[in-house]
Amino acid sequence: MLFRAIGYQLKGDKDMIYFDKDKNAYAYEIENPICSITDIKWENYANTDKWDIINGVFTDISQTEEYLKKQKQKELERIAKLSMTRYDFFKYVCQPSGISYQQLISIVNSNDEMAAAWNLCSAIYRGDETLCNNIKKYLPAMTDEALNEIFKQYGTENV
Repeated sequence: MLFRAIGYQLKGDKDMIYFDKDKNAYAYEIENPICSITDIKWENYANTDKWDIINGVFTDISQTEEYLKKQKQKELERIAKLSMTRYDFFKYVCQPSGISYQQLISIVNSNDEMAAAWNLCSAIYRGDETLCNNIKKYLPAMTDEALNEIFKQYGTENV
């Protein structure tokens, strides 16, 4: 959740940023602000979601349990959207795990849904239950964390 700044320009350390009840930031004095901070402090937070106003106090929430949990969930969602070609999946996931191409095709063809997904899709997504996670069952030494790292290293962001 990013917050917008209205009329915001950095002018020096004596300027103040004022927040209304909706936590919008203003670079000029407003009526009944719920909080105010220096523009120097605001410069560190303006385009982030690492802050909140709690009981009228501007607060860095970046180390709170709730914020860290939310960031971890966002990262897992980002990783689930990473993809790689079928060849890259074979090259970086299967081969290092000792799975030959023939074994991979045998695994894929053991299930109609997997076979259709393999043959009709050009990319494998990390979060794909049909392909990625089903094939992973045949790779006993491959942990979720290791597979995530492979996708982070060789996968592609899909926006």
